[in-house]
Amino acid sequence: MTRKKDDLIVLLARLIYKLKDFFSVLTFNRRHLIVTLEGKKVKIKLKKHEEVVEEIKESINKHFDKEKDLAKAVKFSLDKARGDSNFIIFQDKNDDKKYVQFWTGGGKFDFSFPILKTNGLERYKYQVLGLLTYFGFAHKTYGPNFLDALLRKIPFYGFCIDEMEGGEEIKACFKKDSELAAKFTEVVFREFYKIGLQDISVTVE
Repeated sequence: MTRKKDDLIVLLARLIYKLKDFFSVLTFNRRHLIVTLEGKKVKIKLKKHEEVVEEIKESINKHFDKEKDLAKAVKFSLDKARGDSNFIIFQDKNDDKKYVQFWTGGGKFDFSFPILKTNGLERYKYQVLGLLTYFGFAHKTYGPNFLDALLRKIPFYGFCIDEMEGGEEIKACFKKDSELAAKFTEVVFREFYKIGLQDISVTVE
């Protein structure tokens, strides 16, 4: 009987944890549902968004200070930020116009690359598009659709280019694949921006 009760407690904790993303999205992350399992007790509490973000920032900064591998540092940061923040930006410490950013509030990684006349990112447009294609992304208007991907049992990653005021924006959804997003980010910084780990700062909101 005790074993069944313990199993039920663990199952309940897992169920509540899975619902966490839903509550985060519902409240736009102004409040966070924190679920912990201490021994046989499930503890639930709400935390302010600002408190959660500060904890994420502290954890990421500590990891960046000791990590030597850029892709691993980025992956760690993405995993920490996903679902519990609204976005994360990796940026050149010496040039704030060189960056890679992801929206993370929906529990997945939505890449956003605004190309404006004022930010100088136009020269990286086709490099970024080429890199997305290299990593298996397809343009949403002519790439394989979701049903094709499902039937052929292959992952579908899509990108698009949207017009925006003052320019255009490349968007790509990496779903929950932090490893792929980290590899992509690493190439952008190392090959396009010519920047190493020690010159990158991280912003989380």
